Amino acid sequence: MYKTFYEMERTPFTRDIPPGQLYESAAMADALGRLSYVADRQLFAVVTADAGCGKSTLIRRFVSSLPKEDYIFLYLSDSKLTPRWFYKGMLDQLGIESRFYRGDAKRQLQKEVEIIRGVQGKKVVCILDEAHLLEKLRLQRYAAVRQRIDINCVLPHLDRSETERYINSHLTYARGRQDIFTDKAVDEIYRESTGIPRRINRICNGSLMYASQQNKRLIDEHLVRYVLEHEMLGGDVK
Repeated sequence: MYKTFYEMERTPFTRDIPPGQLYESAAMADALGRLSYVADRQLFAVVTADAGCGKSTLIRRFVSSLPKEDYIFLYLSDSKLTPRWFYKGMLDQLGIESRFYRGDAKRQLQKEVEIIRGVQGKKVVCILDEAHLLEKLRLQRYAAVRQRIDINCVLPHLDRSETERYINSHLTYARGRQDIFTDKAVDEIYRESTGIPRRINRICNGSLMYASQQNKRLIDEHLVRYVLEHEMLGGDVK
């Protein structure tokens, strides 16, 4: 690994970085504030972003930011979305066996949520990870669901300056040298990644790995381009 070569204590471009140490763009900070408002008011929000732009990161930061003594978090992710599946999934996470019929399961869930609110004094936050539902919501028969959406949060791609801050933030987390990527290298990383954090991570990891093997302390645009063309399947960094 390149950690020793660059005098790093931690691996910089990994998914295992603690939520509090992650880079927070202006759009991320805005989305966190809006989701906190949604949780407090018990509203309905939709988060949209291109693949790799930080939806999972946003959820990690959101969940870690709210006091556990005030909230219960339920996370559902599945390719099936039926009312019965939804009620069963929620009840399963609450440790309760769901009744078979949809109407019974719905009333069962409503009762449990009211008990949590009234007896435990907590609010229930359900996170439904279902990207394919966005297409369904555009259909006319889902108009009633669309009308219930209180807030829509959008995570855009990072711009050039945010990409540089993102890279520097991860290097700071690693507790190693900061002067590894030249400005033109960052230009190349931004151009190829289009500001998508997941792609930035892959390009930076690949560049650090190759540069350390070549005993190069500084990573310039030529090295980044070489890695993209020869080490990452012809520039495929998706």
